[in-house]
Amino acid sequence: MLLFSGSAQTRVYYLIEFSAIIFGLTACILTLKKIPALSIFGLLIILISLTSGESQGMSRYILAAPSVFILLGQWGEKNEVFDRSWTIASLLLFGMMATTFTLNMWAG
Repeated sequence: MLLFSGSAQTRVYYLIEFSAIIFGLTACILTLKKIPALSIFGLLIILISLTSGESQGMSRYILAAPSVFILLGQWGEKNEVFDRSWTIASLLLFGMMATTFTLNMWAG
């Protein structure tokens, strides 16, 4: 499996992909009781994107699930430390992805 035997870049890429899928599914499940329609919509988005061919770039498909943003908003509202740390982590991840894309290393 490439996740454990590939290069460091490959491992990071697969880690981001699998983390996005797991977090998207978890967000949909956690918001299922409060907002069932949006949660089911998000689960369908994830299911369709998982079964529609190659799973490259799954993180961009997970962004279409509204439950992800609702859950992060609820967590950020309850805990200011989480809100600030998530903002910093998101900015760093965005910077890494923008840099790799700009240097023509990765388009996912």
